[in-house]
Amino acid sequence: MTKYCSNCGKGNDDNSTFCRNCGERLSGMHSINSDNKSVKKGNNKVLIGVIVLLLMVIAIVGTYAFFYYQ
Repeated sequence: MTKYCSNCGKGNDDNSTFCRNCGERLSGMHSINSDNKSVKKGNNKVLIGVIVLLLMVIAIVGTYAFFYYQ
């Protein structure tokens, strides 16, 4: 039995992980989705960190402006 690449349609050996023609991963949707979830979690942590840092800067500038202009 032959695995067919979902990207280019070429046949590959059953034990192939990547397409020998285009290099696309052949392992299936489950592993691709789990890889994407780990990337999204990492991106969310960075985004949350940037938002927290931005809020801290706004709070510091706001506090400084409040006391400076009184």
